[in-house]
Amino acid sequence: MISKNWLLRNWFLLGLIFAVALAWVFPQGGAGGGPLPVEQLVTAGVIVIFLLQGLTLASEQVWQGLVRWRLHLFIQLFIFGVTPLLAIGLVVGVGGRLPADLAVGFVFLGALPTTISSALVFTTLAGGNITLALVNTTIANLAGILLTPLWVSAFARVQGGEVPLGPVILKIALLILLPLGVGQVLRPGLHRWADAQRKRFGMISSAIVLFIVYNAFCESVVSGFWLQTGPGVTFGAAGLVGIYFAAVMLLVLIAVRVLRIKPGDGSAVVFCASHKTLAAGVPMAKLIFAGHPGLGLVLLPIMLYHPLQLIVGGALIGWFRRRSPTGDF
Repeated sequence: MISKNWLLRNWFLLGLIFAVALAWVFPQGGAGGGPLPVEQLVTAGVIVIFLLQGLTLASEQVWQGLVRWRLHLFIQLFIFGVTPLLAIGLVVGVGGRLPADLAVGFVFLGALPTTISSALVFTTLAGGNITLALVNTTIANLAGILLTPLWVSAFARVQGGEVPLGPVILKIALLILLPLGVGQVLRPGLHRWADAQRKRFGMISSAIVLFIVYNAFCESVVSGFWLQTGPGVTFGAAGLVGIYFAAVMLLVLIAVRVLRIKPGDGSAVVFCASHKTLAAGVPMAKLIFAGHPGLGLVLLPIMLYHPLQLIVGGALIGWFRRRSPTGDF
């Protein structure tokens, strides 16, 4: 029997499944030309997500925590160097058996910044360095506005395709960076109210992400894209995501041990370096691949990666807590 608490804890993951299923049953509801002005709603939703993120971003704590620049540099290089290259290596290793859109989706996953919410929450529950996690989730999400589309554009160019980088950066600046900046400008006068509403803001942002996922899969279903792809691709993608996630976790855990990073910092490093943001990734994908019928397949790796990082991350919390007092990994 599924408990009410379990449903409340996992409502977002269940919502993802429902959004995809609803797109198959009622694709006209979320596709362009349907009963809803979906493009306007998606645009407004993206603006709201990053405005709320700007309101709740504690930048004053970030500035105070910048002194440990070597550790910050390591985490950022892992997020935007190691994980994208690992994704490209996986795509190249599989070769031509991977559909082009799915290959781009893996590179997009690898180039995404870390997730603010789960990396901070898991670090807190593990008894880790919260300031370290806050600094690096903030830096990564700001840097990802430029670095994620750069990686995707470079990969597409090598594969013989093209992502129009100039227009994409402009759209991202207007719909992501500008609302984020407005939120930061408003934060000094609203920080107490915004911090008190953090949980509610998170639920609003998550609901918007679910609508954008629904829209993306509706567009793919209406275009007939999934009929050409077949279910085998989805199962294959799930297996590759599992391999990719295992490789990312193994590399970051080895790095933490080799570099002798103490456990309090180590939990923050592991969660920040291995997690990828679905909340920012979905709207960013919508901007980068606007109008592309294969957007659902591009999003598939991050949608499969998201629950995996939550399950494994949750299991690692106790492991970190047991080692924190000893100072030994």
